[in-house]
Amino acid sequence: MSISNKQLRLILRYTHLAAGILIGLFVYSPLVDVPAFELLVQITLIPIVVLSGIWIWQQTRVRRLFTRVLTRPRRVVRRQTPRPRSTSL
Repeated sequence: MSISNKQLRLILRYTHLAAGILIGLFVYSPLVDVPAFELLVQITLIPIVVLSGIWIWQQTRVRRLFTRVLTRPRRVVRRQTPRPRSTSL
């Protein structure tokens, strides 16, 4: 199932805006004193805003990188059997 570019842009834009609004609520509301909300902002919301912003900004490069990584032929690593040790003295 492939997602169109328009749908992807909409999803990223709304995710970016929702996370940004939650960070704004954190900064400008009395929720600063709630440790659980502070942890939520630090661990999830800030990385989501950063990554979605970079993805929106550099969408063609990110998609090209993903397609290059996902379609690259995988190397098969063969394990060699150990050689028997020689017992010469």
